[in-house]
Amino acid sequence: MVIDSGIVPSLVPMLGHSDAKVQTAALRAVGNIVTGSDEQTQLVLDCGVLQEMPQLLSHQKEKINKEAVWFLSNITAGNQNQVQAVLDAGLMPLIINLLAKADFPTQKEAAWAVSNVTISGRPDQVEQMVNCGVIPPFCALLDCKDPQIIQVCISCCNALFTFRPICFTYC
Repeated sequence: MVIDSGIVPSLVPMLGHSDAKVQTAALRAVGNIVTGSDEQTQLVLDCGVLQEMPQLLSHQKEKINKEAVWFLSNITAGNQNQVQAVLDAGLMPLIINLLAKADFPTQKEAAWAVSNVTISGRPDQVEQMVNCGVIPPFCALLDCKDPQIIQVCISCCNALFTFRPICFTYC
């Protein structure tokens, strides 16, 4: 139904709107679409949504950062081509920056985005993420008080170490 409605090509340009409220609403709308099937996610990607992400991931409003990285966590939970699209768009360093320096709610979403790559991604995609410096800020989250995020961090670290024993040198 969403795919047939034709709304997605109209929503994506709104991510670059000058009003933060419009950006937030558009981001939530496309974010909800990518929680659906791989086909729905691909439609959003095909509309050029990843080109809008750098400005949203570095926006001055934390709420927009959080929504943008939540959106990307749904993309990284998709198929390997969709994970690759995030990597090819150069978004992983921005996600890692939020993982390291954002407010805790945004860090949580960034942790999910990273964790999803270890689940959905190929070994070379995981290695690319590691080469972007993901391990130190990810390990730093082990000190948080949120048991769910601690579990995500431990599971992700375990997956990273399974992919590449060299990851041990980063912690």
